[in-house]
Amino acid sequence: MVKKSMVIELIEDGAKLLRALDQKKYPVDAMFWVDEPDDDRSRLIIASSDVIARSSGPGYQLIGSVLPKLDLSGLELSDIYLMEPDSRRFQSLLAFAKSSNKINAGTSWLRKADAVVYRWSPGALAGHLEPRVSAAELERVWKDYPASWFGKPVLLIAEDGGDFSLRIHPKHRPDADSDLPRVKCDFEKAIAAARPECTLTWDNPTRDRAVA
Repeated sequence: MVKKSMVIELIEDGAKLLRALDQKKYPVDAMFWVDEPDDDRSRLIIASSDVIARSSGPGYQLIGSVLPKLDLSGLELSDIYLMEPDSRRFQSLLAFAKSSNKINAGTSWLRKADAVVYRWSPGALAGHLEPRVSAAELERVWKDYPASWFGKPVLLIAEDGGDFSLRIHPKHRPDADSDLPRVKCDFEKAIAAARPECTLTWDNPTRDRAVA
């Protein structure tokens, strides 16, 4: 079998699949392409708490139904490993991805020597803005706001009908979710300064609306 390497087309395919799974409210705890040392091709690894709750069957069924509806360049169901986030095998692959050397960062992913990371963990903030503000405008508001702390992270922002979600770009350290409380505080201030007519309400912190 010819090795399927992590070319840019497959990287973009993975990003499209992640957006589709978020839209379907399927819990994706972590997701990355990795060149396994003992394999002959790159694999798209997806860790989901749903595998713990219901096994991997429903997840593979959902992914199989979603893939044909996306404009993909080559991603196939056989490229995907769906795993429990606390399994030894997944933790081993995650450690391998973390230890790879960084190459560059894309709009929604981090390219490394032996991995491409879309999401390190399930950490996110979600809420609602009334009146609604587009994702592009929210990105501008966050970028322009002078953060109160060093190293303000780049955010991946999704919006749908006034509902929004905030995630820290994977180019930041894998434990960057610990910064989410400060992100929440500064995001409130940024909205208040740039869009004072908006009312912001946060979801329950244990719930991720995960819109895309």
